Amino acid sequence: MTSATAGATTGTTGQIWSYAEAANPVRRGLCEPLRPCSWPASLHGTGPTARLPLLPPADQGLAEGATSPALAAAFLRLLPGESLCLPQGWTSLFLYVLQGDGTLGPAPSLSWDRGDALVLPVSPRLTLHARTEAVLYAVDDSPLLRWLGAIPAQGPRFSPVRFDADHLERHLRQVAGESAAARANRVSILLGHPDLPTTRTVSPSLWAMLGIVAPGSVQAPHRHQSVALDLILSAPPGSHTLVGERLDAEGQIMNPERIQWESGGAFLTPAGWWHSHVNPSDQEARLLPVQDAGLHSHLRSLDIQFMPAPGPAAVHQPRQGP
Repeated sequence: MTSATAGATTGTTGQIWSYAEAANPVRRGLCEPLRPCSWPASLHGTGPTARLPLLPPADQGLAEGATSPALAAAFLRLLPGESLCLPQGWTSLFLYVLQGDGTLGPAPSLSWDRGDALVLPVSPRLTLHARTEAVLYAVDDSPLLRWLGAIPAQGPRFSPVRFDADHLERHLRQVAGESAAARANRVSILLGHPDLPTTRTVSPSLWAMLGIVAPGSVQAPHRHQSVALDLILSAPPGSHTLVGERLDAEGQIMNPERIQWESGGAFLTPAGWWHSHVNPSDQEARLLPVQDAGLHSHLRSLDIQFMPAPGPAAVHQPRQGP
């Protein structure tokens, strides 16, 4: 490595690296690689009204409060009749109601109930008020803004949207009932915003999906360059995700880590890692991933890849994950 003096009379001395030294900085001790991790439902099961951030292990090298390099996720727990002010510093906020009902202000307020999803643009102040004991899953893009040294624009980039639980269920059942569903790698619906017709995402930075893993199914491995922050909505016995960095010659995940599902829990799938959702039970499993794929779609860098449907070897000898 050599140094280069800045052109101005005062300034920081620049650095010059050889290509081999710097072309791929994602490695231990430098730009730390992400690894899979998970958070139990017990995190939000009891306790006072609070925002409960989902924080990976410290060795992931992320900024304070970040769940992934671009996103921050948290459970929001509210006791009946209490309120919770949401942090600021983001341009997009996604909320999913795991339980309870209430309102979101300031006026005019939005109402919310179990199974609803809300997508919100920058706002000077947002406060949740719970009528009954409530738990919400929240994901925002504040870590991305802090990394860029940016602040949200004064005006919102898009309008608020509420996805009613019955509306989501009706569309998901419609997709599940189509004849192609039995052969599809995904039985899912994507949540979109009418202000974003080109990316078909729920906000400029966020992508959200509501999906079913059918009884007795093993999804073919797939990967993408966005980080997935997955909320587990329904976890029948034995349901889990296999995650690994590479595939073998047969297209199966090599030495996979196994993330056991738990209803109301959450887990992180790193960018570029192959993963396969597995449901060996006779009941339906459900998952709601939120990703920074809105940004990747705009940058044309999402690069979703699927493998052909896996055989039984895909579930052999997984390594137990966190």
